[in-house]
Amino acid sequence: MYSHALLAILLLAVVLAAYLVWRVRRRCAPAGGANDSAYARALNLLLEGDEDGAMRNFKEATRDDTQNVDAYVRLGDLLRKRGEVEKALRIHRSLTVRSISDQAVLESLYRSLAEDYVACGKYSDALQWSQKIRAMNKHSTFPLKLMVRVYEIQREWDKAYEMQEELARLEGRRGRPFLALYKSQIGYDLMKRGKPKDARRYFNDALRLDSECVPALLYLGDIYFDEGNLRRAIGLWELIASRFPKVAHIVFARLEKAYFQRGNLSDIVAVYEAVLKESPKNVRTLVELACLHQKRGDLKEATRVLREALSYDPASALARQHLIAFLYEAGQTEEAVEEIKRLVEVMGPRTEDYVCSKCGYRSADVLWRCPKCQSWETFLQHGTSGV
Repeated sequence: MYSHALLAILLLAVVLAAYLVWRVRRRCAPAGGANDSAYARALNLLLEGDEDGAMRNFKEATRDDTQNVDAYVRLGDLLRKRGEVEKALRIHRSLTVRSISDQAVLESLYRSLAEDYVACGKYSDALQWSQKIRAMNKHSTFPLKLMVRVYEIQREWDKAYEMQEELARLEGRRGRPFLALYKSQIGYDLMKRGKPKDARRYFNDALRLDSECVPALLYLGDIYFDEGNLRRAIGLWELIASRFPKVAHIVFARLEKAYFQRGNLSDIVAVYEAVLKESPKNVRTLVELACLHQKRGDLKEATRVLREALSYDPASALARQHLIAFLYEAGQTEEAVEEIKRLVEVMGPRTEDYVCSKCGYRSADVLWRCPKCQSWETFLQHGTSGV
């Protein structure tokens, strides 16, 4: 009798354990009922980077279970990524009429809608959905980041600045140097619109946020130069050359013009020498120095400096082009022809280019903001030359 009772208890324990395991597995499984396998495969393929495979499985998941909202949201996201924005928007909009109790899924849907509207250029709609996210999740950084993107696209720099301030507070970081770039951009736009006094106020605000904000120093110098205040203009440009030798060439032409007006053009040599002391292989500075020697009629020294630059960077098209021109000017035709042959041999991506440290976009000039990935201040580190 005792053994029968014990056996019954053991059987009951096994059944109870099996039931508990089933409940746990069911709870941990992704929503979707009969289509769990397709949905799970889609998520795994998405993690592995197989977007085509993920899309096929998300489609299967939505066919088998029309209640799997997350599968629809992710399917729309993949369509948007492939450039099929209208299809993505249609899918995401159709989900807004449903009653979605899961706040995480609802927020994901709102994010997707905001991204859809940005992708199709309907910025006011994108901002509205961002505000909905802010209302439901005050700790989310997504809406602020998206609003910054939209305001930047629309060149509403004051609003973008306000959003960046909020974002910095939310993330608990100090954004003063970064925010200085926004002040500089506002000032630059005002300067281009013929409002130098208003622009100067923003440049000064930028420098209060970051005393070494390069665009603020550069353009404030332009304003002082136009006003005839050569001393202030030169001081700002010399600061850029001394603090940022790798991008010092952006002020060389300005300084040369200012020194010429002040009657002491030879002072530019001291600037070149100071830059080369900090960055001895700076090809752009060596080219500028060579050009100065050429203007003074010293072609021998000009070609020597250019050959030095090419010893540091043989692929520099900028240095070799100037060398070819100076050799022709000096009557050294055969040497110029040889340099032309070398120029053809090394032609390719220009090593003088500045490269965005985030996305790899190349630019012949330093930019404050990457036109491809929209990142700020990613060009201040030079490419291969100017080391």
